[in-house]
Amino acid sequence: MVNAAPVESVPDLLRALERSEGTALGRLMPLVYAELKYLASRQLKRLGGSATVSTTVLVHEAYERLAHRATLSVEDERHLFRLCARVMRQIVIDHARERRADKRGGGAPMLLLDDCLALAGDDPEIAARVSEALHQLSELDPALAELAELSWLAGLDNAEVARLTKMNLRQIQRDLKRARAWVLNALE
Repeated sequence: MVNAAPVESVPDLLRALERSEGTALGRLMPLVYAELKYLASRQLKRLGGSATVSTTVLVHEAYERLAHRATLSVEDERHLFRLCARVMRQIVIDHARERRADKRGGGAPMLLLDDCLALAGDDPEIAARVSEALHQLSELDPALAELAELSWLAGLDNAEVARLTKMNLRQIQRDLKRARAWVLNALE
């Protein structure tokens, strides 16, 4: 009888990451790869995408950036997806900045309140302002900022955010409305 290798779970590998096991991230990625591709697809759609960045490239670049960190502390699956969403967002912003630098110019788009998150993908300056506003919100209300990151940056719908945070769907909707108002006010 052949001894099968033990099946590792996401929580087991997250604990291995916490213990700084060198190969834990590499063993974790195949288990969450499909979810990360979905996350990358949502990121690219939300942030305007790029001809030079596909979902696969975005997932692999995010993995590379995470793998090259000296330390990587991930508390749980929710934290992992927030971290990956931030890294993916930064990659897309970096590519947008490169594209914009190549174009050398173009007018700054008018910032409409309802479109600020969509514009963030097309204009690196607006993306930086949105990121700064989220950072400020995280200093004032970390829980509210976390919900905003899960929804806006990770691209999760309200039901998915409710599942991950174990919060009531209606509360998620109210909190995201508050977060949106706060960020939009900070952008003005």
